Amino acid sequence: MSSAHAKDTSQRDVVALKEALRDAASNRLKSVIPEDSFKPIEMRSHAMLTEDDWMVKIIVESEDLIFTFRVYYTVDDARTFALQKPAFKGKKISPFLCHDFIREYCNLTAGAVKIWLQSNYSALKECGELVVNLPNQKPAQTEPLAIKEDSEDEVFDVWVYGVGDAQMLCSWNVLVYDWDGVSEMLECTQTLDDQDDGGEVEFLLFN
Repeated sequence: MSSAHAKDTSQRDVVALKEALRDAASNRLKSVIPEDSFKPIEMRSHAMLTEDDWMVKIIVESEDLIFTFRVYYTVDDARTFALQKPAFKGKKISPFLCHDFIREYCNLTAGAVKIWLQSNYSALKECGELVVNLPNQKPAQTEPLAIKEDSEDEVFDVWVYGVGDAQMLCSWNVLVYDWDGVSEMLECTQTLDDQDDGGEVEFLLFN
């Protein structure tokens, strides 16, 4: 294979991987709030983080792939998103439950990636232990968003979901040590929409 053809193939895989991961994040948000209540927005710029901003991070890790999903938000913005759920209309949501909404959303999104990996694990060179960390919540200023260019072994994507004036910034950071395996996985599954772990977001508000 020529170097030019190999480069084109690699670029197609990068684009396909980003699209698949955005699908996973979008599909999981649709499982929480109505699809017509939010819209994806391409991020043109990013305002300076303040003391009101928070970040939740979750990592899905195998021998050949490490996925890091981050969500940046404020409590007020998280509340706006959570209130889109019909069962929450008219309810008062505490700051704790606003954070819980984001944590559980991250859990669901990581779950889709985990199922995708498990379903296609034989494509990877190293089939070691698959680890999904618990969501890690912290003030956003302690881990600010780092916008990066894609490299040979790292893929980065960032976008925003909007509900009215409220916004939730999402990012994927993926370390890839086996592009051949990833390419084979993407051929088997072009979208992560159908990766169902049977999970459901359950908040204390349901109790």
